[in-house]
Amino acid sequence: MHDDKAQSAMVLPPWLVGSEAQEPLREAVSRARWLLASYWALLLSGYAVLFAVAALYWHGGATALATLGTLGLTSLVGTVAGNLVAMRRLKVWVIHVVVVLSIVGACLMAPVLGVATLWVVAFLWSVSGGFHALQRKFSLWSLWVPLICWTGAILTLVERTGMGRWQSGEKHSIWNPLAFGLLVVMVLFFFVFFAGQENYHLRVWQAGGNMGASRFETQALKSSLRLTGRGALALVLMALAVSGAVALVSPYLFRTRHESGSRDRQQRPSAEPREQPPRPPAFDADGLREAMRRALRRTREEAKEVLPFVPLFFLNRPLRRLFLMWRWRRRGQAPGARAQGLWRYVTLGLDDAQLGSKAGESLEEMVTRINTARAASGLAPVEGLAESASVYGRLRYGLGIPLGALDSLEQQSALAFRSVRESMSRWARFKSWWRQLH
Repeated sequence: MHDDKAQSAMVLPPWLVGSEAQEPLREAVSRARWLLASYWALLLSGYAVLFAVAALYWHGGATALATLGTLGLTSLVGTVAGNLVAMRRLKVWVIHVVVVLSIVGACLMAPVLGVATLWVVAFLWSVSGGFHALQRKFSLWSLWVPLICWTGAILTLVERTGMGRWQSGEKHSIWNPLAFGLLVVMVLFFFVFFAGQENYHLRVWQAGGNMGASRFETQALKSSLRLTGRGALALVLMALAVSGAVALVSPYLFRTRHESGSRDRQQRPSAEPREQPPRPPAFDADGLREAMRRALRRTREEAKEVLPFVPLFFLNRPLRRLFLMWRWRRRGQAPGARAQGLWRYVTLGLDDAQLGSKAGESLEEMVTRINTARAASGLAPVEGLAESASVYGRLRYGLGIPLGALDSLEQQSALAFRSVRESMSRWARFKSWWRQLH
């Protein structure tokens, strides 16, 4: 008689459960509250900064501010609509088709709609951005509207304060403390939004794995978004690093000077007769020997400075191998990444013994081939190889994560790595530390 309780408890991913939203809208909003808060903070702050800069530096007066304000309100309404549609689990391709066709239709109707086309396109694009803010893919699509607002404000400050000195050749004078501060805040908001997005998708995964009364159980993990002191410090440092790199590189993306008359000189034909190309000089043996002496002398002088770094060159591969072995086996990773890393640890030992997988070979075929080859050489099968391949294959093809599967894979992978390298000679094990890893 079959006993369901004897089955291994598993957690199914959401795409094996179904894509229809079973929870009410209030529960969906509660699950996405951190993501919505981070996205709306990014969006509203972008509109606020752009409106403040427009009031200070733009010359359109009340008309420009009224236009910008109504565009912002239209965009906010579209973002709300996109968020609601996303929480009702509408298919992504439906939004793509509807929004793209509507934008194309609005552009074709521009002679009829007139200036109202701008508001229609802003509403439709915001619907798409609000929808993709809650999706796993197309995250950058959702950032277009706040990115335009923040970038417009920063560029306005840059043009008003540092453009003259930048055109004179002082590259980094284009940045002022206020513009750079806005850039740091914008990048920091981006990082907070991505963190909220990861938190939301983890909650969706856990909610989607609930199968009710069945032999599958759901892991009830606490997934509230917690910002610790070290996490906040890491976000600030990352934002400063990214902003500093942007501020360092961006002034060199455009030419600061243009030589007047250069195009005229290039296009105007010269009235002077062209000179004949000079004849190649005769071979100068003495000059060549002198150049070689200078090159050798300079090489000896520079070798003294490079000599302390020679050991690092020889230790590059062993240090990289040691780092990869630690990273593949460390805990605290996502289940899929951890399983992938543990199996790569096994394949590292197999490659050291020249028993790695071949193209088009399945896991079972690889295990059979390796054990058969070892039996022909009078060696025992690799311990833990079949077990680790079985567990990894189950995780690889999305058949669920049995309880204790990752711990078992960790033990079996370590056993397989030691077992396959025991048959190698000491010289072969020593050489493997300098083997190039792909």
